[in-house]
Amino acid sequence: MTLTPPEDRAVTTSFNTFPLNAVVAIDSQFAPGDDRIGTGIIITPNHVLTAGHNAFDTSNKATAVNLRTATSANQPSLNPPTTSLNPQRIIGLPGDPPANVINANVYFPKNYNTSTNASTNINNDISLFRTIDAPITAANTVGLLAFVNPDTAQSLTITTAGYPVSQNNPIFNGRALVLSPGTGTGTIVNTNSGGRFYYSDNVDTEGGQSGSGVWHILDGDTAPRVLGVHTNGYDPSISRSIQSNSGILLTTDVYTTIIAQIQADSGVADAATLPENALVGSDSNFFSFLTDV
Repeated sequence: MTLTPPEDRAVTTSFNTFPLNAVVAIDSQFAPGDDRIGTGIIITPNHVLTAGHNAFDTSNKATAVNLRTATSANQPSLNPPTTSLNPQRIIGLPGDPPANVINANVYFPKNYNTSTNASTNINNDISLFRTIDAPITAANTVGLLAFVNPDTAQSLTITTAGYPVSQNNPIFNGRALVLSPGTGTGTIVNTNSGGRFYYSDNVDTEGGQSGSGVWHILDGDTAPRVLGVHTNGYDPSISRSIQSNSGILLTTDVYTTIIAQIQADSGVADAATLPENALVGSDSNFFSFLTDV
């Protein structure tokens, strides 16, 4: 991941403030001793949107054997990171909450290729977790914001929050919820045809923030909606003058796949009844229940 001086993030303890109360820490255990930290955001009482590589490591062709989501308010119940230089939270330590995502309940809304290298998946790095436990249902959910044309997202203001693992700042140790930017908002400065979007330099991120929801408040609204997830640091294939960190934008095809999966999951309310979702652009073939902005 890429940090652009000055540091534009801030630790927050506003766990009950929307949408920070919908942000979750994700712990992924790929093998004994291979435990990683990520972030996600709750979009239904039992669904978390996050990065694809939080569930599958294309470099090693490995699927996470244990996955756990934990709300911001539940952070004190987690065991601390193992060491300051390797701040992993190992699932299964005494007193630690257990894994709560079954591998079969991990879905990839885009064509995430589990048989190739990570660079091939740069435009597909998004996943949907379905949880099996109750704690997540106590948290708020965030609506989704989908785009008919990715270019429409350019210049929109954005904010994100997650759990970075930092060697540059010891207070960012995988347990601190960090808001980026710490004050104000960032901006989407570029999008591409593959569905990626790139942020202004004040949206600083580091490892551990992968999968963080990125949100925007539409004109006339008061509540934010998630328009994508953070997945990558600086991409050298794009001019450094116009972008820093980047993520996967929720285009209409990604959105429809997510909604179809939510509807297919038993015990989950019909996604068509969720009023928080909105569509930017005009598409007569899209779901009629969405707000045409």
